[in-house]
Amino acid sequence: MEKKTLIIVVIALIVLAVCAFVVLMVAGVVLWQLGVFSATPQSYNAAIGFSKIKPFDASIQYESDGALSFVVANVAGYSIQDVTFSFSGDCEGLTYSIGELSIGETSDISVDCTPNDAGSSFSTDVSITYNALIAGQSISYEDSRRIQGIAE
Repeated sequence: MEKKTLIIVVIALIVLAVCAFVVLMVAGVVLWQLGVFSATPQSYNAAIGFSKIKPFDASIQYESDGALSFVVANVAGYSIQDVTFSFSGDCEGLTYSIGELSIGETSDISVDCTPNDAGSSFSTDVSITYNALIAGQSISYEDSRRIQGIAE
């Protein structure tokens, strides 16, 4: 084998080994983030479909006594007023109101829902109504989304 050919083969093998290492590292990180290597079960509490007033998934807690709490942030890019959360499903008929949320401001939400056994799933649809002050005009909005997960 010629010297040039041998060098090309060695370089190709090194590149192949580096690529294989990178693929294995990425796959390992993805599996780790999915919880495959976790010894304890994960609660997959999630706020689905929210955009302007967004609950933080990590803040969602549904206690077995029915206490649902979470933190929301105003990510709309404008101040909002007269915010009302109306719940259905496991939190049927409950409401929670906030007077005003400035841009980027957060607020703690807490309601007492139906008690649920620890480890069982919960789901509540949330209808949010609010007024936005945009260019001096008050505009009313309504949005319906879902919060779901596992009771603790």
